[in-house]
Amino acid sequence: MVEHYRAHVAPLLEGQAKAMVVVASRLEAVRWTLMNAIMEALDAHTQMSKQALESEAVRSGIKVILLHHARLWEALRAKARAGRTSG
Repeated sequence: MVEHYRAHVAPLLEGQAKAMVVVASRLEAVRWTLMNAIMEALDAHTQMSKQALESEAVRSGIKVILLHHARLWEALRAKARAGRTSG
């Protein structure tokens, strides 16, 4: 509801009104608030992950880890091959 209000209704009101969410009980209000906080945290995490993966420094660091440290890339490839032949 809030997302719809922010995206579609609020711009039409030009800052002249606000929205209110009405729930059946305090428990529902806590649940709604908690769910909203979780969704905002997931959105923030997704955005930060996207920014990190678009960073050349991060991609370079991942490449170094996969190709040089403890032969991780080779170990992962061998594990994938073993899984295909045993399954």
